[in-house]
Amino acid sequence: MLSLKNNVLVVLVCISSVFATTAKAGLIDLGVDLSTVDKYTFAVGGASSSLILGSEAEIFGSVASQYYLSTAPSVKIHGDACYQASGMGPNTTLDGFSGTCDEINQLESVIAQANAFATALTGESISDITGTFTLDASAQNVYSVNEIHLATGEFLTISGNADDQVIINVAGNIKVGSLAGILLTGGISSANVLFNFSNNFAQNEFNFGGANISGTFLGNNTSYIMGDGATLDDVRFYTNKHLQANVQVVRTKEPSVEVPEPSTILMLMAGLFVVLMRSKIKPN
Repeated sequence: MLSLKNNVLVVLVCISSVFATTAKAGLIDLGVDLSTVDKYTFAVGGASSSLILGSEAEIFGSVASQYYLSTAPSVKIHGDACYQASGMGPNTTLDGFSGTCDEINQLESVIAQANAFATALTGESISDITGTFTLDASAQNVYSVNEIHLATGEFLTISGNADDQVIINVAGNIKVGSLAGILLTGGISSANVLFNFSNNFAQNEFNFGGANISGTFLGNNTSYIMGDGATLDDVRFYTNKHLQANVQVVRTKEPSVEVPEPSTILMLMAGLFVVLMRSKIKPN
């Protein structure tokens, strides 16, 4: 007969397995750890880094610059703003913490390390994407692309469900014209879609205007040129270079995490109670 200690251990293992199986997969499963920065919609690392937000920016998320954060008048940040020095325009509003955060000096190394890990991964190679195209995150975890150029009316679609994750290593630049875009379909979110600028020997560029953009974009030496009128409903932008964002409304969706239903938890607790009661009953 199992001892009381062993009985309890069995039930606890069962409970933990239920929670473990309901956790969503993420980029960490591919070896890329963005856990220090993934709470930020914009994050810029480097001792001389700067993040500049234009006058119409309304960020539904947090922002961070390892050194300098600047906002034009009337910028709205619905989250934290982390920095060591700042120049806040008149009527800038912040819903969260403002100032130096605990991880502020780790931004550069975290971004560089994640960039290096992603760059080392290999997968299906594609020369250039120069028109409407779909990448299937359910079929492949890693794609390598030379450059992405999308003209007006052209879309790159990343399809996948909430459990899929994919890294697109881009050796050159990404340029997206007005009324073009990068879209996510099937339930996959920006937390699990990483566009990684893989050539650190060149100054990569991500340039878009009035486009529809979704995904996480990471570069160790990447310039972001963000024009007016873009639809940015599920994005993250990380770099160790300066970032200037002439954007309007920017959102970052939190990845969904399944939680066991109350009935499941009650059944497990009832099972634990029965095991404990039986363990206390001594045989005649």
